[in-house]
Amino acid sequence: MDVFYGLFKKFSESMGVDGKIVDHIGVEVRNKVHEKDFKKIEPKDTILVLPHCLRHLECEAKLETSGLVCQNCKRCVIGVLKEKGEEMGYTVFIIPGSTFLKKIVEQNKFKAVIGVACFQDLNLGMMKLSKFSCQGVPLLRDGCVNTKVDSRAVLETMGVKLKEAKKLVPKSSCSQDSVKGNISKL
Repeated sequence: MDVFYGLFKKFSESMGVDGKIVDHIGVEVRNKVHEKDFKKIEPKDTILVLPHCLRHLECEAKLETSGLVCQNCKRCVIGVLKEKGEEMGYTVFIIPGSTFLKKIVEQNKFKAVIGVACFQDLNLGMMKLSKFSCQGVPLLRDGCVNTKVDSRAVLETMGVKLKEAKKLVPKSSCSQDSVKGNISKL
């Protein structure tokens, strides 16, 4: 499938179909192919990769060599996902792009990845990480700024049971009050 990625994208676009459908299908297929193996891998052997674009517009996180260092300000969903992920044993990275993903792969030992990104970045990232068991959760709204993700889907992929996931998720990924209220329930 990876070998034909460019051809599929160009073909779909030449037919008047949005090329994003190729990425959507790629992510769904990879999720299904790796699902059973992924579920057998412990959180301590899994990394959670979140995109920096989920952060609040007034985020004060500093960029370091491993990505953004979340201050847990409770203004966005990143803090909720990071806190729960680390509590469960995941190593969490908040990155601005694929060059950071390359560094993460080189500098860390892991067996599986949960990735959150727009369909195109997610599909391309999953291609690069094909030797690992990957699960991808696409953004609901992309665009590199003020994006949105289905937090419940991320939590469920992490292994959080649905009832618990509902309690943890803020009403809006950028709603400060709802994040503060839900963090206290952890």
